Amino acid sequence: MDDQNTQNNQNEQDDGSVVEPEKGATAGNHEAVESPSAGDIPQEAVNIAMLAHLLGIITGLIGPLILYLIGKDRTEEGTEFVVANTKAALNFQITLTIAIICSIPLALICIGYFLMLAIVVLDLIFGILACMAASERRIYKYPLSISFVK
Repeated sequence: MDDQNTQNNQNEQDDGSVVEPEKGATAGNHEAVESPSAGDIPQEAVNIAMLAHLLGIITGLIGPLILYLIGKDRTEEGTEFVVANTKAALNFQITLTIAIICSIPLALICIGYFLMLAIVVLDLIFGILACMAASERRIYKYPLSISFVK
Protein backbone atom coordinates (compact mmCIF):
# COMPACT_ATOMS: atom_id res chain seq x y z
CA MET A 1 0.00 0.00 0.00
CA ASP A 2 2.86 2.37 0.84
CA ASP A 3 4.47 1.73 -2.56
CA GLN A 4 1.25 2.74 -4.29
CA ASN A 5 0.99 5.93 -2.22
CA THR A 6 4.63 6.73 -2.96
CA GLN A 7 4.05 6.24 -6.70
CA ASN A 8 0.90 8.40 -6.57
CA ASN A 9 2.81 11.11 -4.71
CA GLN A 10 5.54 11.06 -7.36
CA ASN A 11 2.93 11.81 -10.03
CA GLU A 12 1.54 14.80 -8.11
CA GLN A 13 3.00 18.28 -8.40
CA ASP A 14 3.23 20.76 -5.51
CA ASP A 15 -0.16 22.28 -6.38
CA GLY A 16 -1.82 18.85 -6.19
CA SER A 17 -2.28 18.37 -9.94
CA VAL A 18 -1.41 14.96 -11.34
CA VAL A 19 1.33 14.64 -13.94
CA GLU A 20 0.62 12.06 -16.64
CA PRO A 21 3.39 9.54 -17.26
CA GLU A 22 5.33 9.93 -20.48
CA LYS A 23 3.86 8.32 -23.57
CA GLY A 24 5.47 4.93 -24.16
CA ALA A 25 6.92 4.75 -20.64
CA THR A 26 6.87 1.30 -19.07
CA ALA A 27 7.58 -0.03 -15.63
CA GLY A 28 10.47 -2.38 -16.21
CA ASN A 29 13.78 -2.74 -17.95
CA HIS A 30 12.28 -3.46 -21.35
CA GLU A 31 10.72 -0.80 -23.52
CA ALA A 32 7.79 -0.80 -25.84
CA VAL A 33 7.35 2.45 -27.70
CA GLU A 34 3.89 3.21 -29.00
CA SER A 35 3.78 3.68 -32.73
CA PRO A 36 3.06 7.31 -33.74
CA SER A 37 -0.14 6.36 -35.57
CA ALA A 38 -1.06 3.20 -33.69
CA GLY A 39 -4.71 3.35 -34.70
CA ASP A 40 -3.87 3.47 -38.40
CA ILE A 41 -1.92 0.21 -38.48
CA PRO A 42 -3.85 -2.53 -40.30
CA GLN A 43 -4.29 -5.92 -38.64
CA GLU A 44 -2.25 -7.61 -41.39
CA ALA A 45 0.78 -5.47 -40.49
CA VAL A 46 0.33 -6.32 -36.81
CA ASN A 47 0.20 -10.03 -37.66
CA ILE A 48 3.40 -9.83 -39.71
CA ALA A 49 5.18 -7.95 -36.90
CA MET A 50 4.07 -10.60 -34.40
CA LEU A 51 5.23 -13.31 -36.80
CA ALA A 52 8.69 -11.72 -37.01
CA HIS A 53 9.13 -11.98 -33.24
CA LEU A 54 7.75 -15.53 -33.05
CA LEU A 55 9.89 -16.69 -35.97
CA GLY A 56 12.88 -15.28 -34.13
CA ILE A 57 12.21 -17.74 -31.32
CA ILE A 58 11.71 -20.68 -33.67
CA THR A 59 14.15 -20.08 -36.55
CA GLY A 60 16.73 -17.75 -35.06
CA LEU A 61 17.70 -14.94 -37.38
CA ILE A 62 16.42 -16.56 -40.61
CA GLY A 63 12.71 -15.76 -40.09
CA PRO A 64 13.09 -12.07 -39.16
CA LEU A 65 15.67 -11.66 -41.95
CA ILE A 66 13.28 -12.99 -44.60
CA LEU A 67 10.40 -10.82 -43.34
CA TYR A 68 12.68 -7.76 -43.22
CA LEU A 69 13.94 -8.30 -46.77
CA ILE A 70 10.40 -8.82 -48.07
CA GLY A 71 8.92 -5.82 -46.25
CA LYS A 72 11.60 -3.14 -46.40
CA ASP A 73 10.77 -1.97 -49.95
CA ARG A 74 6.98 -2.12 -49.68
CA THR A 75 4.89 1.04 -49.61
CA GLU A 76 1.59 -0.18 -48.14
CA GLU A 77 0.03 1.26 -45.03
CA GLY A 78 1.63 -0.13 -41.87
CA THR A 79 4.93 -0.98 -43.57
CA GLU A 80 6.93 1.28 -41.23
CA PHE A 81 5.52 -0.62 -38.26
CA VAL A 82 6.43 -3.98 -39.79
CA VAL A 83 9.93 -2.84 -40.75
CA ALA A 84 10.60 -1.40 -37.27
CA ASN A 85 9.51 -4.65 -35.60
CA THR A 86 11.42 -6.88 -38.01
CA LYS A 87 14.55 -4.75 -37.53
CA ALA A 88 14.23 -5.09 -33.77
CA ALA A 89 13.74 -8.86 -34.00
CA LEU A 90 16.58 -9.23 -36.50
CA ASN A 91 19.02 -7.18 -34.42
CA PHE A 92 18.20 -9.20 -31.32
CA GLN A 93 18.60 -12.51 -33.13
CA ILE A 94 21.96 -11.41 -34.59
CA THR A 95 23.07 -10.45 -31.07
CA LEU A 96 21.99 -13.84 -29.72
CA THR A 97 23.73 -15.65 -32.59
CA ILE A 98 26.99 -13.88 -31.74
CA ALA A 99 26.52 -14.79 -28.07
CA ILE A 100 25.94 -18.46 -28.97
CA ILE A 101 29.07 -18.50 -31.16
CA CYS A 102 31.09 -16.99 -28.31
CA SER A 103 29.75 -19.56 -25.86
CA ILE A 104 30.82 -22.56 -27.98
CA PRO A 105 34.50 -22.40 -26.95
CA LEU A 106 33.39 -21.90 -23.34
CA ALA A 107 31.51 -25.21 -23.57
CA LEU A 108 34.87 -26.95 -23.26
CA ILE A 109 35.03 -25.81 -19.65
CA CYS A 110 31.27 -26.32 -19.04
CA ILE A 111 30.48 -22.61 -18.65
CA GLY A 112 29.27 -22.39 -22.23
CA TYR A 113 26.42 -24.83 -21.62
CA PHE A 114 24.96 -22.60 -18.92
CA LEU A 115 25.45 -19.55 -21.12
CA MET A 116 23.67 -21.25 -24.04
CA LEU A 117 20.77 -22.19 -21.75
CA ALA A 118 20.53 -18.58 -20.53
CA ILE A 119 20.53 -17.31 -24.13
CA VAL A 120 17.69 -19.66 -25.10
CA VAL A 121 15.64 -18.60 -22.07
CA LEU A 122 16.23 -14.90 -22.85
CA ASP A 123 15.22 -15.48 -26.47
CA LEU A 124 11.99 -17.12 -25.37
CA ILE A 125 11.07 -14.51 -22.76
CA PHE A 126 11.92 -11.41 -24.79
CA GLY A 127 10.43 -12.88 -27.96
CA ILE A 128 7.10 -13.41 -26.23
CA LEU A 129 7.19 -9.92 -24.70
CA ALA A 130 7.94 -8.43 -28.12
CA CYS A 131 5.12 -10.40 -29.72
CA MET A 132 2.68 -9.12 -27.11
CA ALA A 133 3.87 -5.53 -27.65
CA ALA A 134 3.42 -5.91 -31.42
CA SER A 135 -0.12 -7.21 -30.89
CA GLU A 136 -0.81 -3.99 -28.97
CA ARG A 137 0.56 -2.00 -31.94
CA ARG A 138 3.76 -1.00 -30.14
CA ILE A 139 7.36 -1.30 -31.29
CA TYR A 140 9.36 -3.36 -28.81
CA LYS A 141 12.97 -2.45 -28.07
CA TYR A 142 14.84 -5.53 -26.95
CA PRO A 143 17.22 -5.07 -24.02
CA LEU A 144 20.82 -6.22 -24.54
CA SER A 145 20.39 -5.89 -28.31
CA ILE A 146 23.06 -4.38 -30.55
CA SER A 147 21.74 -2.38 -33.52
CA PHE A 148 23.37 -3.94 -36.56
CA VAL A 149 20.52 -3.17 -38.99
CA LYS A 150 19.57 0.50 -38.91
